[in-house]
Amino acid sequence: MNFARRVERGMAERGVGLRELCRGVGLDPSFFSKVLAGKRSPPADDCVRKVAKVLGLDGVRLIAAAGRMPQEWSRLC
Repeated sequence: MNFARRVERGMAERGVGLRELCRGVGLDPSFFSKVLAGKRSPPADDCVRKVAKVLGLDGVRLIAAAGRMPQEWSRLC
């Protein structure tokens, strides 16, 4: 499942709207709407972690779905 689908599913399951999620994470709703529509790339991994936390999602899976590799993981490769 891709990043947008995971986020949208998490939002639906928790009854969290786009603006509420963005307020909790510190993202611009217009920007994040474009991310979910596939018009922009997902934000940096620290923001993705915040999204995961707010939605109760697995942060590692969400980061992987976003196509991001946190800097601290690069030492492992």
